[in-house]
Amino acid sequence: MPRSVLLSLFVLAFLFGIPQAAFATPFTVTPIDVVDATSTRVTSINDRGTVGGTFIDAAGVSHGFLYDGVKFTTLDFPGAFSTEVRGLNDRGLVVGQYVEFVGGLPGFIDHGFVYDGSTFKTIDAPGDLRTHVYGVNDVGTIVGCVTQGRFGTVGCSGFSYDNGAFSFFEVPGTDDFTIPLAINDGGLIVGSSALGGFAYDGLSFATFNFPGGLFTEAHGVNDAGIIVGRYNDDEGIHGFSYDGMTFTTVDVPGAFRTVVEGVNDSGVMVGEYNERRGFIATPVPEPASALLFVLALAGLRAAASRLSDRPS
Repeated sequence: MPRSVLLSLFVLAFLFGIPQAAFATPFTVTPIDVVDATSTRVTSINDRGTVGGTFIDAAGVSHGFLYDGVKFTTLDFPGAFSTEVRGLNDRGLVVGQYVEFVGGLPGFIDHGFVYDGSTFKTIDAPGDLRTHVYGVNDVGTIVGCVTQGRFGTVGCSGFSYDNGAFSFFEVPGTDDFTIPLAINDGGLIVGSSALGGFAYDGLSFATFNFPGGLFTEAHGVNDAGIIVGRYNDDEGIHGFSYDGMTFTTVDVPGAFRTVVEGVNDSGVMVGEYNERRGFIATPVPEPASALLFVLALAGLRAAASRLSDRPS
């Protein structure tokens, strides 16, 4: 079946499915704090387990960073006033945005960027003063939004960027408020809009909100189509995961605020909690899953033992 048909069917599940809320899935949380930073925000994770994000130093300046589980690497666009890392893929491409000080009016200009491990490249939408870049997939397609210029308002209009070409799009009925925040390898784009979270496969849009929530934003999506993000309710701000039918709340234990920013194909989630502390949340296997794994491992060992006992 063509990929475009599969994606359209996936979006139809959002359109016609009845969302349900579920209890939180158990996971272990690892705090991520850049040394001497006043705040740390983890925004993305790839399938290798490398995470990317942004920290603020004592002077109040934002810097991008990468963390491989052992060391932090600061990532600053050369000559920029500030830098934010928003996404990374399995090939090592890193995307985000930086602020340039130009003096006078407008004073500061926002630019998108992509970094391949050795070279930074600026990404500016044509005729616009502010370009925000948020996500990249393994194909190299980048997503983001532009403000001030394209539609004559201060809203944000979505785009995808591939091989040097921009394609602009809007969630219908959102009045210039479409913010794409992530894209998976199948081309499914998710983000935030005036109507709540959205999913877009290049053909159809679907919007969704956490049941009973006041507002929902989709921040990340993996290749299985699992979407993560945040929602607001009367009690505060919570993270969530969503498979097209069931929402699951994801709250860091004891936190009054949780935002899930990204998820990889292993289901490992990253984000921030409370006053800008980063985290990695690793799912804990259910007892039944763990038992099946042990039994499968025992079976493999038994088979290997029988093979080794055969006469040569």
